[in-house]
Amino acid sequence: SSRRSRRSVTASSQSGSPRRTRRPRRQGELARAAVAYVQFALERPGLFRTDVDALATAIWAVVHGLAFLHLDGKLDASTPSVVADRVQAAIHALLSATNIGTP
Repeated sequence: SSRRSRRSVTASSQSGSPRRTRRPRRQGELARAAVAYVQFALERPGLFRTDVDALATAIWAVVHGLAFLHLDGKLDASTPSVVADRVQAAIHALLSATNIGTP
C-alpha cells in the first residue's frame, strides 16, 4: 500500500499534477517539529497573543508564494541553504514589519 502510494506521488509529480505534502519519514521528525513549535511559542509569547488567524494567513501566503517562485525557477533553489536563507529572511521581514518577535 505505501509502495503504491509512493509510486502515485512520483507519477503525479512527473505529470505536472500538484505534489502531496511531504510526510515525516520518522516519528522523530514530527516530534522535533512539535518541540520546535512549542519552543518558538514560549520564546515569543507576544506572537501567540496577537491576531493569530491574520498572522497565520500572512505567513502562509508568503511561504506559499516563495514555494511557487522557487518551483517555477523565479528564485534560486540551487541548494537547501539558499532556499532556507530566503524563506527565513522573508519571515523575519514580515515579523519585523509587524513589530512581532522583536525585542
